[in-house]
Amino acid sequence: MLEEFVDKLMEEVRSILDLHQVQSNELKYYAIQASLFTTAITKLNEKLIDYKFSSIEEEISFFKYAKPRLLTEQHYSYHRTKKLRDCQNLSKDATDEYVRYQIQRIDAFFSAHKDFNTYLSLDEAHYDKNYFTRLSKRSKSNVGHYMVDKDFRTTCEKGLIISKMRSKKRLSIYFQSLLKNEPDKHTPNGHILIKTQDWNASHTDLVELIYALKAAGCLNSSISNISEAFTQFFGISSIDTYKTWSRIRGRKNNSTRLISKLLEALVKQIEEENEE
Repeated sequence: MLEEFVDKLMEEVRSILDLHQVQSNELKYYAIQASLFTTAITKLNEKLIDYKFSSIEEEISFFKYAKPRLLTEQHYSYHRTKKLRDCQNLSKDATDEYVRYQIQRIDAFFSAHKDFNTYLSLDEAHYDKNYFTRLSKRSKSNVGHYMVDKDFRTTCEKGLIISKMRSKKRLSIYFQSLLKNEPDKHTPNGHILIKTQDWNASHTDLVELIYALKAAGCLNSSISNISEAFTQFFGISSIDTYKTWSRIRGRKNNSTRLISKLLEALVKQIEEENEE
C-alpha cells in the first residue's frame, strides 16, 4: 500500500538526517532536509501516477493523512532554509522585521482558509470526496512554485493546503521564538510559545494517550488538533495518528498498554510516598 511506502520514505529521510547535526550548520541541515523531502515526494508521485486505489476510502485516507506527512515536512524545511538564507547577513532589527512580516503572512493564510480550518478542526468528512481525491484533467491545483506536486494524477484539491496548515503552525512557533523580547505580541491564531519537552516513550504510546484523554472528556478539541498540539509540545515532526490508532485497536493482548503502565506506576508512587 502507498501508506507503507510513505512510511519507508519518511524513514529513509530520517536515517540520512541522523548523519547531520542541526546545531553545527542550521542552514545546511534544513537545505538538505528540504532536498530530501522533495526527492521523496518525487518518488511517491512516480509510484502514484499509475496506482489504482482499491476504494474511495483508501484514496481519501492517503491524500488526507499519508501524503501530507511528506508535503508538510518539505514545506517546513524549505521555509526554515529560506529564512536562514534571507537573514544571514541582516541586523537584529532587520531580522525581527522580517520575522514579524512572516508571522503576518501566516495570520493572513489562516484567515483566508478559516472555513477549511474549521472543517478540519471539527473532524468533518462530508466534503472529503471533493477535497481528497485525485484532481481531474481540467482541475488546477494550488501549488507553490517550489513544489514538485503539480501533476493532476498525483495531487488533490486540498492536499497542499492541509500540509501548509500543519507546516505554518510549526513555523509560527519557530518565528515567535526569534522574537524573544516580545513573545506574546505577535503569536498568531492563539498559539503560545512554550519550550518543547522530551517524549521518552514511543509514538504509539503518545497516540494511545491522546485517544484516552479524548475518550475521557479531558480535552474537547478534535483528535487532529490534539495530536498537532502534542507533536509541537514534544518537538515531534509528525505522527500518523489515525493509522497508529488502527494498530492499537487491533492489538490482541492488552490494548491499553501505556494506560496500564501509567496506572501501575502511579499506584506504586502513591504507595511508596504513603509509607514514608
